[in-house]
Amino acid sequence: IASYARERFGNVCYAPWLVFYATCRGAFLEGWVPDNFFQQVAIQKINGAYHMTDNARTLQVRLLGPDTIPDIAHFVSGEWRDPDGTLWPPDGIEARIFGNHAEICVKTEQSSKGRGVHILDRKGFDRHAVESLGNLVVQRVLTQSDSLAAIFPGAVTTIRVTTAKL
Repeated sequence: IASYARERFGNVCYAPWLVFYATCRGAFLEGWVPDNFFQQVAIQKINGAYHMTDNARTLQVRLLGPDTIPDIAHFVSGEWRDPDGTLWPPDGIEARIFGNHAEICVKTEQSSKGRGVHILDRKGFDRHAVESLGNLVVQRVLTQSDSLAAIFPGAVTTIRVTTAKL
């Protein structure tokens, strides 16, 4: 796998992801693209400057659609808005955010791998502290499926399906 990583991707630093994939699969298969190669090289080369749009949390619902993203609210440039862009009046923000949710997930722009992600309940919600984080989205808290919770307890796992245009 180390030789394959060096030959195919130019560096052995891409081997650990291939080892991980092989461990999960029980065998190595040619054609896999290591996560770190995809993030650091491929996506930047394929999409150019547009590769950063996937980190723009407040744009994701507009790009992927409201049925695929659990957004409740966006805080952008000092203003609270619905995911569709409708401006919220300054009163009653907390009630609108929580609605019938016991907890919410706050994700700052450019959040990744758990950094910039906060799970808050009503008691722990401080509007001014949240607003001081800058542009962000508020999402409903997702529940991990039982099958993934057995593998990754305590975290909501992201499964990525990667495709590429030749």
